Amino acid sequence: MNNEELFAYVKDALAAYDSHGGRARTGIRYSRYDHTVRVYNWAMILAEDYKDTIDIEALQIAAIFHDIGYGLNKDDMDHHAADGAVLCREYLESIGYPEDRADFVCGLIARHSDKE
Repeated sequence: MNNEELFAYVKDALAAYDSHGGRARTGIRYSRYDHTVRVYNWAMILAEDYKDTIDIEALQIAAIFHDIGYGLNKDDMDHHAADGAVLCREYLESIGYPEDRADFVCGLIARHSDKE
């Protein structure tokens, strides 16, 4: 799995959202792609202590794709996680990624905003 290709795909998918000045709840301009890079970097730092017990590749893919749903530019952003899981699955299928692994990764993405 080439993470540079994944990042490029997600950056392209989020370009329209970021170009119109996607706004955080605070109303401040916010780059979803920059956020994605930060989340990925923090996830890799935190994962270092658990590298023997977690699926690093799944975490990497989920971190990179977790907010791609914002790229759909829908009015209803409350479903960006579910939308992102669908977009990630489509991408993974297009590159022949194993279905059972895609199920796990996409489940992580779909639930990443569930604060309960």
